[in-house]
Amino acid sequence: MTLDKIFDNFTSKMLEIELFKRVVEDSSNKELSELIKNSKEIKKLSKEEQDEFYEGHNFIFYSALDGKVKFYGNKNLTIKEMQKLTVNRKNKQYQWLLVDAYEAFEDFIEDIFAYLGYKDKNLWMMSDYGNIYPSEIDNKDYTWFLEQSRKKKDRPKSILNHLRKKFPKIEQLESNNKLNVNLKLSLIICENFRHIIVHENGIIKNDVKFTQKLLEKAGLYNNGNPNNSYKDFIKQFFGINEYANHIMLLDRSINHKSNVFNMKIDVLSMFIRYLIAYAEVIKSEVQKIENI
Repeated sequence: MTLDKIFDNFTSKMLEIELFKRVVEDSSNKELSELIKNSKEIKKLSKEEQDEFYEGHNFIFYSALDGKVKFYGNKNLTIKEMQKLTVNRKNKQYQWLLVDAYEAFEDFIEDIFAYLGYKDKNLWMMSDYGNIYPSEIDNKDYTWFLEQSRKKKDRPKSILNHLRKKFPKIEQLESNNKLNVNLKLSLIICENFRHIIVHENGIIKNDVKFTQKLLEKAGLYNNGNPNNSYKDFIKQFFGINEYANHIMLLDRSINHKSNVFNMKIDVLSMFIRYLIAYAEVIKSEVQKIENI
């Protein structure tokens, strides 16, 4: 396995996620356009006719007791409710694409760590090798190192900390780079969003405490006086009003008077590109061992 191959495998996964995202976006936009068109037609009807216009849904299950079909509920949806469901579904799909993107980055980190041990056994700690005699290490192939990498405790955090020690410039570039973004904070946001999406339905119980936890993990809490720009960076991914404390990854308009062309921020793609940029930083530093 080469370093270029590891990076290419990772970017290929991200490309597929971006393509899936574009399919979701196109499908949702077409559905919303059709609903808006129907809404305009409904407005031409009388008040009584408008009140009667809805889409009905019945729900059944098959009883394990007698094998019969049983009815357990129904729901009538107005056009506005259908529009809301479409937007919610799009956000849910974006959330799970973020989960896929973060887990692809985790795989990349494990591959990188395996590559380090495979190229130079001195780049691993003895505890990383497990129950094996030092004389046996030279006979192990990349697959064995990858298996060991996936067994490492507290990964990917432990691997990233190891990389920062071996390659100090990684830590420098996490906060001081041409993107003017804190890549470490972005990764920590992705990691914790993944947990909330998988285990809490994408809903944050307390956004203040959650924000504090993210900043502490990134080393940016500054004894309770974090830079407001970091707090604002995190806050932008939370919903408002009825969606307060919800992770919102839908595109949003740039809130600026000069935005006459209604340009938007592609939130999900932004996260994906930060992860790729972070991976490139790691690859560029790890690559230096080939020249030693």
